[in-house]
Amino acid sequence: MSFSVKEFYQFDVFCQIVESGGITNAEYVTGLSQPSLSAILAKLEKN
Repeated sequence: MSFSVKEFYQFDVFCQIVESGGITNAEYVTGLSQPSLSAILAKLEKN
């Protein structure tokens, strides 16, 4: 099984959300907004 760069990035962001304890904390860690983080999670759920 291979992953695209985009899929790897989405998974990395997911891991950062989990490690930071939630989307609110992940905003500070990743520099991404809450809507952007939510969109990434939604795309992961589809896959």
